[in-house]
Amino acid sequence: MAPVHHPPAALAILVRVADPIEGGREMRIAKDLRAHGELSRPALTEARDYIDSLIADESVANADLKGLLNRLAGPDWVMLFEFGADGKAARRYLEALSRALAREMK
Repeated sequence: MAPVHHPPAALAILVRVADPIEGGREMRIAKDLRAHGELSRPALTEARDYIDSLIADESVANADLKGLLNRLAGPDWVMLFEFGADGKAARRYLEALSRALAREMK
């Protein structure tokens, strides 16, 4: 299991630089911050692997995912996106972030 309380450093940046697309139902990594040193390809890969391991781990509760996002971004993760604000929304947010990372890393 990925440690929910010890995310990679890049994840804290990513939740602040994700831009809404498709009316807030999807996201992309902000183009102006892609070259940021902490968002190197290895850092993006580490963040995506971490997210994917959290999503795949059935022992990680949706409430834990919401707590993680709240610690990383406060309530901001809810405001720009149409995922909602509950634990299931946190899972949908992280799934969308994983997809955004996959597109970014192509």
